[in-house]
Amino acid sequence: MIGANKVRLPAMQIFHPQRSNFLKLRIILEQIVYIYNSTIRVYTIIGVVIAVDMHSHILWNVDDGPKKMEETMKLFEQAVKEGITQIISTSHSNHPLFDVDYHAVTDQINLLQDELTNHCIPLTLHTGHEVRLSEKIIPLYKSNHIHTLANSQYFLLELPSNSVPTYTKHIIHALLTEGITPIIAHPERNKAIVEKLARWSILSFKGRLHK
Repeated sequence: MIGANKVRLPAMQIFHPQRSNFLKLRIILEQIVYIYNSTIRVYTIIGVVIAVDMHSHILWNVDDGPKKMEETMKLFEQAVKEGITQIISTSHSNHPLFDVDYHAVTDQINLLQDELTNHCIPLTLHTGHEVRLSEKIIPLYKSNHIHTLANSQYFLLELPSNSVPTYTKHIIHALLTEGITPIIAHPERNKAIVEKLARWSILSFKGRLHK
């Protein structure tokens, strides 16, 4: 997340310089199946370092992110100063307080990317959602109401704050059956996991969320 403490990881993959940014990002996502505290990942592409922010609330006036477009642009300027080169927008979906429309995400990302290009800001944006766990996730995914991370086979899943519902493992299994690997967002905030870490071990195994 922009402004968070960044963990500088060793280069995990060397990429061909002629690949598009999107294909590079797809390869990056294939290297990552578990997010814990840091959502910034750093890679080397033939001597060029790219840093991808995989969990960010950058769209304005849609959830608990910025209220104005000008605030979003300031966040982008800060991100570039911190060395970030690509951002996946993960606005809330299916959350009790926020449910950002699929097309609203696409429209804002396209508009913001044009603004970045017009202002010569070297930052590439991608669509995504942070999806609150519920039994509606599979129908929402099948009906194209929620974004995966940068149109990949990875999915940012948010657990409730105080519990791990009994149907969680069923939802993870259903997502895997659809070819989607769920990535649990900030599990350390979940009270039930903090109180009993065995719950996390079961989810990690079931969802294949670790390397």
